[in-house]
Amino acid sequence: MMIPLDQYILGTGPVIFLGLFGGILAIIKRKKHYFPLILWVVVTFLFASLFSLIREQSPLRFTQTGLFIPLGILGAFLFEQVWLFVRFKKYYFICYLLFVIFYLIINLVIMHNSLTWQLTFIRQRINADIPQVPYPPQTMYPLTEWMDGIRWLRNNSRKDDVVLAEITAGNFIPAYAGNFVYFGQSNTVDYSRKQYEVDNFFRARLSPGQVEILLKSGRIKFIFVGPQEREKLAGKKLEEIYPDIKYAFSNALVTIYSTAD
Repeated sequence: MMIPLDQYILGTGPVIFLGLFGGILAIIKRKKHYFPLILWVVVTFLFASLFSLIREQSPLRFTQTGLFIPLGILGAFLFEQVWLFVRFKKYYFICYLLFVIFYLIINLVIMHNSLTWQLTFIRQRINADIPQVPYPPQTMYPLTEWMDGIRWLRNNSRKDDVVLAEITAGNFIPAYAGNFVYFGQSNTVDYSRKQYEVDNFFRARLSPGQVEILLKSGRIKFIFVGPQEREKLAGKKLEEIYPDIKYAFSNALVTIYSTAD
C-alpha cells in the first residue's frame, strides 16, 4: 500500500511541521542530543521513499516507527525556543500563550474523538462472530476455545517444534505458544510456494509421497486444525486423509495432530 503523503500529513497534524522546524533549529543551534531524534525522522522518511520505488516492502509500514515521539520532542524544543525569545515581549508573549493554549485544546478534542472511535471499533470487534477466524487476524479478537488449542501447544510442545496451520493460526501460534510455524504471514520466506502447499494439504490434494516430503522437509511436529483449516477440509477428517498422524488435543473448535512416531 502506498502512502498518500497529503493524507498522511493531514493525519499527523501540526506536529509534523513543529517537529520539522524544531529539527532545523536544533541543527542550527548544534544541539547534538537532538540529532538521534532528527535521524529517526529522516531515516523513516528515506525508507518510506525508497520502498515507494522498490516494491519489496510496504512504505506504509514505516509510519509505524513511532514518529510522534521524535516529532513531539522536537516540537516541544521549538516551543521552548520561541518562549525564550518572546517571554519579555508582552504582546508577543500573549499571542504565543494563546496559540499554545489553543493548540492544546485542539489536541485534547482530537484525543477524545480518537478514543471514541477506537472504543466503537473495539465494541464492534467484540460483537462480531462471522467469520469465526478472520484474516487479517487483527480484525477480531480470538475465540476462547481457539486460543485454548494454542495454549495447549505452549504447554505441551518444545519451542523448536514446527506447527503446520493456516495463516491466522500461523500468526498467533509464534506469539502465544512460542513455536515455529511453517506458514504464518505475508512475510513468510517463500510465501507463494508455502501458501500453495498449505492450501493443497488442507484441501487433501497432496499424494502420500508429497505429504511425507512436506512434513519432513518442514520438520513439522504438529498440525493445527481450527475453523479456517476445517473450512478447507470441507467436512472431511484429516486423520482419514492422512492416517499416519495422531490425535494430540481436541476441543469444540480445535483439533491438534502429532506427526511424531
